[in-house]
Amino acid sequence: MSSNIHSSVLPTLASTSIIHRTCGGIAGLREVFDEASNLSVLAFPMMALDQVARVRPLTYPACYMLTDGASVYVGESGQVGVRLAQHMTDASKNFATEVFVIRGANEFCLDKAAAVSLQHYFTNAIEAASLVSLLKNRNPHLIELPEWRRTSLDQLAHSARRLLFDAGCRALDSCNPPVLLSGLPEFSNTPALVPDDPDEHGEMTIDVPISLDECREYQLDYANIWARGYDLSGDFIVCAGSEVRLRINESAQAIVHKRRRDLAEAGALEVIRGIDDRQRLKVSVAFPSMAIAAKVVTGAHANANAWQKRHPWQLMTLAN
Repeated sequence: MSSNIHSSVLPTLASTSIIHRTCGGIAGLREVFDEASNLSVLAFPMMALDQVARVRPLTYPACYMLTDGASVYVGESGQVGVRLAQHMTDASKNFATEVFVIRGANEFCLDKAAAVSLQHYFTNAIEAASLVSLLKNRNPHLIELPEWRRTSLDQLAHSARRLLFDAGCRALDSCNPPVLLSGLPEFSNTPALVPDDPDEHGEMTIDVPISLDECREYQLDYANIWARGYDLSGDFIVCAGSEVRLRINESAQAIVHKRRRDLAEAGALEVIRGIDDRQRLKVSVAFPSMAIAAKVVTGAHANANAWQKRHPWQLMTLAN
């Protein structure tokens, strides 16, 4: 079944966005709107919800996004303030550092049905853009609407997409290459599992110097990912040039998402030209164990068995 909102791109026109900082400052509450749209976007830190609710009562239907820059959750509610307050006490939403609320300029232009339809549109659009990791509990609900309503919502969705970008949201449009991709096919040759590593929460060190003299060398045997690792002083080092699979399986633990964000924020990953399901480590990274290294590199519930000892006589194939 197709989306209630069309995916066609509207003609490119010059546009003007107005950013109003009601509470002053720079990174606090921002309201982004223009005179040609019936929408506005409120952007604010998640922890500032109580302050924002006093300045801008959140008592209306709206679509919203929770994000930390690398992951995003898209929701909707007929009482958006109440729903956001519930998320504040939800452990599964504690990743969020910023909120974007897409709301109507008046009570008539955005009702509950429109909020649900916008959630459906933005969930699909974020998944298609593959710029961030999309978090969702279930697929958004699809409402059947008359043609004239779908046309209006189509225009609202494109206006909201522009306003979201101007508010600082990079889940839909960005000049930066993707770091985490969703919607890629799963690989079927996952190694057999062994018990989890006891040091699952050990420290990861980015950009470590290594000397390969007398180090035992390992190669990754998972989904044709090229990666090399070495035992060194109690750590397991994944060397610069190794590939990192971008998709993270649902079975992976939450700390895998955190370590991936740490790598991205440190600038340790780079795009591989012509390949969109992997990126390459620019620096060597030390992990507390082989199992943890396997989980982070593969984005799966892998284990130490994913690393196979590499013998000196094995041939190595290099690709440009």
